[in-house]
Amino acid sequence: MLNFNSTFWLLTSIFLVGCTERKTLPEQESQDSGLLDDQVNYPELPELDQYINANLGELQVPGLQAAVIKNGQVVWSKGYGLANTEEQRPVTTETAFMLASISKTVTAVAIMQLHERDLFQLDDDINDYLDFSVDHPSGKPITFRQLLTHTSGIRDEGTVFSSLYEVGDAEMTLREFVFAYFDPTGEYYDVEANFHDWEPGGPYDYSNFAVALIGYLVERISNQDFSQWCEEQVFEPLAMTQTGWHLRDFDEEMVANPHEQGAFGAGYVVVPHYGYPDYPDGQLRSSAQHMAKFLAMFANGGVYDGVRVLQEETVSLMSSVSPMGDGQGFIWYQFSLDNDTYMGHGGSDWGVGTRMGYRVSDGSGFIISLNAQPSSNSGFNDIQTELMSVVDNQL
Repeated sequence: MLNFNSTFWLLTSIFLVGCTERKTLPEQESQDSGLLDDQVNYPELPELDQYINANLGELQVPGLQAAVIKNGQVVWSKGYGLANTEEQRPVTTETAFMLASISKTVTAVAIMQLHERDLFQLDDDINDYLDFSVDHPSGKPITFRQLLTHTSGIRDEGTVFSSLYEVGDAEMTLREFVFAYFDPTGEYYDVEANFHDWEPGGPYDYSNFAVALIGYLVERISNQDFSQWCEEQVFEPLAMTQTGWHLRDFDEEMVANPHEQGAFGAGYVVVPHYGYPDYPDGQLRSSAQHMAKFLAMFANGGVYDGVRVLQEETVSLMSSVSPMGDGQGFIWYQFSLDNDTYMGHGGSDWGVGTRMGYRVSDGSGFIISLNAQPSSNSGFNDIQTELMSVVDNQL
């Protein structure tokens, strides 16, 4: 199916086996291209610049981009390091990064916009809205609520998962993929590998392909391409002009390349821009400052800068966590940072690491995008802590 060159295939074989999450540099000068299309001037924070630059080497990433929100607004954003180490192209505030599983939060918002229009109910059988059947071996129906809370009984089959990556945008469509995976006549169908043996509504198990199915349900219910729905109903209202689901939506010079560590510590290998047909679960690209508008919208009860994207009661419902104690809401989930509770999502994919969240107590929050897998989770957490300290004490 895929026409990889030898370098791409070698890197794929190293990284993708077992991948289930979508998923030492010298100090570098921070980079900022100045005013953006909406003429935003962010405050200068030299101590934060120094801190982040000093930690790029510890994290072993070539580039980082961050933004923070407070009082319902994006109040700061900046880029550091390199978007492409071969070209020595710097990260700026305008650079788009692949967001990995943070993308799922947009998919959740898209389907809930349709729920607000009374076009489905959360406990409906999803088969009532599909043009083929997704049948769990238990015979029990799968509902929208179960897809949104990772309790659908759908399992990501690892061999299929790793085979879907290809250079550039995927040739297979979203519909072709979900049919191939869930329909008994599909090329990827394996009832034992693709489903758990427990019933839908049972144990929690994180599933990328369940979120891809949500994206296709958006298409079926809206009678519109999933990416186009998101463009018209989320990105355009929030003026997220540096945002898109496909590489073709961008000038590639404005997109940070993923990176892998070279052999024996020999610098970085630039990973080609890639895609996959199950793209609603991880392929969104956006700049931190524009994705922060989306975060601020959600943290502010569905409205940003006077534009309402979701109803407040919908945000409240999506933020209600499972009684199972796992912190899971509707795709969004709770996590702790410095003894505070946050709502958000993380992401990890080939050559990509991302974190996004807002503090439940006051709506302040952050997004951080890396164009390599961080070598230290504790170092990644430290940068989040530093950003929130800046929010509380300097902004």
